[in-house]
Amino acid sequence: MTFATRPSDKSDPTDISVMQPHGVAPVSFEIRSISNRVASLMINKFHYTHNLPSNTSLNFGAYIGNQLQAVTCYGWPAQRNIPYGWFELRRMVKRPNSPIILSKFLAKTIYHMKALKILCLISYADSMQNHHGGIYQATNWIFTGSTSDRSLFVNEFDEILHPRNVYAMFGTSSVSKVIELNPKWHVIEGGRKYRYIMPLNIRKNKALSVLGLKELPYPKPIAQHEHKPIYNKRQTTASLF
Repeated sequence: MTFATRPSDKSDPTDISVMQPHGVAPVSFEIRSISNRVASLMINKFHYTHNLPSNTSLNFGAYIGNQLQAVTCYGWPAQRNIPYGWFELRRMVKRPNSPIILSKFLAKTIYHMKALKILCLISYADSMQNHHGGIYQATNWIFTGSTSDRSLFVNEFDEILHPRNVYAMFGTSSVSKVIELNPKWHVIEGGRKYRYIMPLNIRKNKALSVLGLKELPYPKPIAQHEHKPIYNKRQTTASLF
């Protein structure tokens, strides 16, 4: 299935990572619906998570000719309190040095999601990746605050592991149990995630009220983030809770 594209009327991006390289003219591209298999090839290779969530169900690819340049992946929200008819932007990435402006690609996929009668979109910018949501600000999403700090595991090879991945490995993400199984591991503060929503076929005030949220001023770019260890093997398990 191939979707027609039209020029975006959104504002220019404010995040350097989504801006057109200086002196490079904008290029035209085609948006196509793609499978999870095709999307996962891009995600596994170029996205920092190297993982496409299993509940992803709608994927768009940006093509120049027959080469896939970028993908956006939508799916059912992971949070249980999100209403039916809402979708979460789960992944978004482009090839390094691709001439596509990622914010314009995102804006076009939003247009198609609206045509599919999706009520509202929700997405998160991960502070641990020094993301503050510049691409969402560039495409006029609504900032609604941030989630609570998370705890992430760091293994003996200094690889950072999300609790979901750890649970899949050991059947538990309990800090005390995981550290007991892996004495060389430790835990760090995972930072907050900035929450944005994009009402499509629902009024902004209604979308905010459904989740008890408020529209807030856009956050500024994040300064260099430092991991803060909150556990080591010399601590007692009682101090973890």
